[in-house]
Amino acid sequence: ISSKVKLGGLCVLMDKDEEGIEIFRSCIERRTKQLGADHVMTMNLYNNIASSYHGLGKYKESQQTFNDVLGKFVKVLGPEHPNTLSVMLNSALPKQQTGDLDGAMVIYKQCYEICMRTLGEDHALTCIALNSVASVHLLKDEFAEAEVMYDKCLAILATVTETSDPRYLATLNNCGSVKRHLQKMDESLAIWDTVVELRITK
Repeated sequence: ISSKVKLGGLCVLMDKDEEGIEIFRSCIERRTKQLGADHVMTMNLYNNIASSYHGLGKYKESQQTFNDVLGKFVKVLGPEHPNTLSVMLNSALPKQQTGDLDGAMVIYKQCYEICMRTLGEDHALTCIALNSVASVHLLKDEFAEAEVMYDKCLAILATVTETSDPRYLATLNNCGSVKRHLQKMDESLAIWDTVVELRITK
């Protein structure tokens, strides 16, 4: 089954999400028989399907699938398990994509608060949640709030990743955009110069 799951993931990477979904569904049937419907490896396949729906722009189906699998994770692993929190973050993506920024923000903030309490400030998932909060502030043109979040996220990332890490570079680039909107042009240009330099030397 593992090889078929990898094949499904490869299809998704190649933008063949429909094929990936069909492969994931066939894997779910076999994993359900072997491990049960509530096994983490089975539930992860539903998460893959939800992500594939999102990639296809089928946000209603994506949202429903994310909500369903999140309920399973909460039931099996509990609401504060890292796997549950990861799915929780994913469940906000369709909301963000369809313009329900307030709905997405509620989920991101809740997830960030749980991550801070249970995993600590320096955990990768905490940083992802914080970055997600900042991204919604940016989309809502709340630049001062976004600046605070991005600066904090960069400080954390600098301690847990390399500066060449794509997450660091993406966050740094967004931070530059925020500072430009705040008319902090010198800071913005300095950040973008750093982004270009890091990408060249990567």
